[in-house]
Amino acid sequence: MSNDMISFLIILGTLTSAWIAVMAFISMIEFLIDGNVHRVVRGVKLLLRYSLIRLGGVDGKEAHRILLGK
Repeated sequence: MSNDMISFLIILGTLTSAWIAVMAFISMIEFLIDGNVHRVVRGVKLLLRYSLIRLGGVDGKEAHRILLGK
């Protein structure tokens, strides 16, 4: 392949990745506007709690049990 073709493919890949990122961001904003902010906040809080439990040295099953309170 020539250098022009390689440059074209790199630019095409970069633009495609940027397009996917923009669409994901727009979808996320649309999801939040639809009134699902509380779900996102709850999910982030659960993720943070799970991470802190795992950092404390607990294995995955035990962390999951502690997180769900079972």
